[in-house]
This record gives sequence, structure tokens and C-alpha cells, in this order.
Amino acid sequence: MLEMLYVSRLDLSGRCIIFADTAHETRTLLSHPALGHRAQAVHGESSVQERDRILTAFANLEPLRPGFIQFLLKEAF
Repeated sequence: MLEMLYVSRLDLSGRCIIFADTAHETRTLLSHPALGHRAQAVHGESSVQERDRILTAFANLEPLRPGFIQFLLKEAF
């Protein structure tokens, strides 16, 4: 899956939203070593509170701040 995204070409200085077909795919992508701890997933099984927390962290403009999210994995509804 993620190999098709050309992980080596991801811009590590910016942000990226990656769309997946299913919630299972978003969870699988979270374990990819290229994304590391900088990724979080939002999908149909996410609670409203979890979605709010993840989207707020993704919108954060300070990359060195704890909880910074660079890659947002989103199930395509």
C-alpha cells in the first residue's frame, strides 16, 4: 500500500494527508516505519473526541511540540 506512495519522496518538512479505503488500512499504515510516531489515523470507528484531538494536533504549526502530527491517515468515506 504505502510503497505506492513513494515514501522516499515524502516531504518531511510539511504535512501530508493520506487517504485509505478502509479503517483497517489506516491502522495498517500507522505501523509503517517511514511514518514513525508522526502519524495518526481518523476513520469511521474514531470517536468524536479522538477526531477532535487528532485534527487539532495535525493543525498545530509547531513541529517540535510534543504531539505534532505530520501525516494524517484518513479513511475515504
